[in-house]
Amino acid sequence: MVYNVTKNVFLVLLIFMVAGFKAAAQNNAKIQQQFQKALQYYNLQEYQNAISEIDKLLKKDSDYIDALLLLSDIYHDSDSTLKEIETLENALQYSQNPLIYYRLAKASYSIGIYEKALFNFEKYQQSPGVSDTRKTEIDQQIRSCRFAIDAMKNPVDFKPVRLSQNINTENDEYWPSISLDGEKLVFTRRVKQPSGVVQEDFFISDFDST
Repeated sequence: MVYNVTKNVFLVLLIFMVAGFKAAAQNNAKIQQQFQKALQYYNLQEYQNAISEIDKLLKKDSDYIDALLLLSDIYHDSDSTLKEIETLENALQYSQNPLIYYRLAKASYSIGIYEKALFNFEKYQQSPGVSDTRKTEIDQQIRSCRFAIDAMKNPVDFKPVRLSQNINTENDEYWPSISLDGEKLVFTRRVKQPSGVVQEDFFISDFDST
């Protein structure tokens, strides 16, 4: 009788274990389906629907790293940089993937949080497996961070003057560069043609001391 009771106990435990594994597998499958749904919304640029799906997913599994990284991508693409940073910092609690440090550094730098950018660029630089090409890029980023931090601590008196309407028009002007002799300003301008086609050209402005 003792043998039978023990046998029955093991049988009950086995049933519970199998049921638990089955429930866990079903739960993982549902979470994966929900992630794929969020990913589809993201690919369609339906960001609010994607965020809604990810929020529901994270309530079930708060450390689902792929969902957190997808959420950071959404905030990046929608120019919600502070939310992108917050999400990436949350992701670091569950993964030490070096690319998270890189993304954090880039996001922080883009909105002028140079100390945080510097910290994360250095963390990324110290990660194993970073290519020599990427290290060269990060070295430049680190120098830029340090320059920006120093410049903010030691501001220089500067009074910018708006250039004339010959340069600042209703069109998009960008990438200005001054020639080596300081006599010419070269910049790019996008001009919309009557046909609706946008024409992009280089323009040159000569310095007039008067």
